[in-house]
Amino acid sequence: MDYPALSPELREKLRRLAFRVRGRGYATVAELNWVLGPLQPTSDVLGDALAYLGTEHSVTIEDDGGIFVAKR
Repeated sequence: MDYPALSPELREKLRRLAFRVRGRGYATVAELNWVLGPLQPTSDVLGDALAYLGTEHSVTIEDDGGIFVAKR
């Protein structure tokens, strides 16, 4: 992922999401939808974005489109 290409708005949303994942150990689908909007992320893209923010995590995108992010 090309981190400098992230918009300031997306960086802020990712920062907030990373904070929630660190605090609770997971992010809800609603939170991910708020961050990603119409994007169709792969687990690698979302994982890279969270890694950029310093979160140890795992990302799973299920066959039905559900996304689950959890602390390792």
